[in-house]
Amino acid sequence: MFSWVNLFWCAFIASIAVCGSAFVGLWISDFYHPMEMRGDLLFPLRQWAVAVPIITAIVVYRLWLRPQPLGPRVYITGLSLLALTMLLPVLPNLDSGYRQTYWLDESKHEIPWQYGPYNGSLDRGGKFFLVKVSIPDLVPRYDTQDKTIIIGKAVGFNHGQGGSAPDEMCTTNYSNMECQWRHGEFVFRVSGAADLFPSDISELMVSVADLLDSFEVPAP
Repeated sequence: MFSWVNLFWCAFIASIAVCGSAFVGLWISDFYHPMEMRGDLLFPLRQWAVAVPIITAIVVYRLWLRPQPLGPRVYITGLSLLALTMLLPVLPNLDSGYRQTYWLDESKHEIPWQYGPYNGSLDRGGKFFLVKVSIPDLVPRYDTQDKTIIIGKAVGFNHGQGGSAPDEMCTTNYSNMECQWRHGEFVFRVSGAADLFPSDISELMVSVADLLDSFEVPAP
């Protein structure tokens, strides 16, 4: 026999399962891929969608405790909220336009989330930051399926720790290559699988420096 009560509570259980699973998955994704999550405008809603079924169930239960019987309208409203909530985890990502702010000493940089920026300082006095791009076109990590390399900008050699320039600009360790060079007041770095690098990296060096310098914005 059809019952609005049974239908509502079945939908509640289903929404808890869907949104609870999404909550765990998004928490894990936020830990491993924080920039991708911040790049999704709906991320906060998806992450905390599990709270909506719980609040809805509490409200409906409190109304059910009243002496007057509940009409179908209450259950229909509750079911609509649960259905909309279950849609959140499967909706496509909406680009938030998020930019990560990192500092190199007194220089401020705002980096689009698509580059997957990491290891930078949120406060003045930072030493270096890294991003991931494809090679040779330097397409942001989250805009391409091509093989990627890591590029970075620092206040000095050795990830900004200082010291003199290495004896060789590029070194190879097993199958990986790393290059460091100074350009202007900063040190730039590229690293990745050696077979991805061209034999002459001079053009790549210019492109890397131009890209990373383009993230710099006027500091307040």
